[in-house]
Amino acid sequence: MKLARILVIAAAALAFSDAALAQHGGPGGPGMGPGGGGPGDRGPGGAGPIAVAPDGKAIDVKSTTTTSGSTTTTSIQLVAVSTAGTVAWTWTPPAAIHDIVFPTGLVVVAVEPQSSTSASSQIVALNLSTGSQAWATPVDGIAGDLHATSSGLLAVVSKYTAPTSSTTPGTVSRSLVSLNLSGTVVWGLSLD
Repeated sequence: MKLARILVIAAAALAFSDAALAQHGGPGGPGMGPGGGGPGDRGPGGAGPIAVAPDGKAIDVKSTTTTSGSTTTTSIQLVAVSTAGTVAWTWTPPAAIHDIVFPTGLVVVAVEPQSSTSASSQIVALNLSTGSQAWATPVDGIAGDLHATSSGLLAVVSKYTAPTSSTTPGTVSRSLVSLNLSGTVVWGLSLD
């Protein structure tokens, strides 16, 4: 009897999570931005569009699409919801968010390059209590796979190098980058 109840609850949870993913545009959640991953890539968040901070705030990536004539615009906003169910703060990133982690007192996100011609993304830290930006560190490549450590952050940075000729293929190099909680790069190590 107890096992049957657990199975029913598990099935209901799976159905709810599938419905939520469908409503939010699939794994990765809403509004990580065009071409971006979602909190489901945590790659942001791990299991879905909502990340829960250590202080209990729900952090959501909200995407709003508007169409005017033939122009469609998507705006992205990070929304922190308090444990009382009210909006604690919002933050508008300069581009799509790719990852979210919670080192001590911070919300840290990887922000994709602001244009298709730029190869640099940013790792941005916000104060968890207020949402104010604490720091932003540019990295040469696309930052992702963020992890909070006891002393800072680790990120994998991938950089694409275009082919130099018709016979030389383009390459992708990856490096592991360590940052302290002030946003300073402490070291980088090639993973190739």
